[in-house]
Amino acid sequence: MLHMVAEAELRACFQVEHVEHVTLGPLDLIEVDLPLSAASGLIRFSWVQAIFEVKVQDKFTLSCLDVQADYQLPAALVWGQKYRGKPHEFVTQLAINLVLSTAEHDRKYPTLLDPMAGHGTTLLWAARYGINAYGVELEPQSIDHFERDVKRQTKLHRIKHSTQHSASKKGKKEGVAVTLNLLGLKA
Repeated sequence: MLHMVAEAELRACFQVEHVEHVTLGPLDLIEVDLPLSAASGLIRFSWVQAIFEVKVQDKFTLSCLDVQADYQLPAALVWGQKYRGKPHEFVTQLAINLVLSTAEHDRKYPTLLDPMAGHGTTLLWAARYGINAYGVELEPQSIDHFERDVKRQTKLHRIKHSTQHSASKKGKKEGVAVTLNLLGLKA
């Protein structure tokens, strides 16, 4: 089933026609014809563990490419703590990749709005990609958890940050918008 998600993500993001699932021993491989210049974008896909170049000369060989994603944040900050109801990071990463592939960017850096930010998984993935992100959350406990986790992780990784709150009341509930500013990053 995962290979079907991988194929769909490839087709959506790179507009390729030929995508093939190949099983090689214990490995599930997705075969696609893309230029080597696409490897830096491909490494950000939710399911990619490695990228290989196929060489067919005297024999068939796979050469692992040394490709690094240009993430703006360390993995520990994004993966953070697990809690009940947390969306899986792969799903969040997949959604951001699909939106980025279809969005028309009228400025240098896109902006993401998460209307139900929860504990901030989407905000952190957006920041890791270098995307400006804003979140709105009604539950004060979720915002407190997010701020504690970000404070702990940014201190551990020596990343300067600031958060800003904007409050608005609707009925008896108070909505809070949290803006995370990771200072010194490209976003």
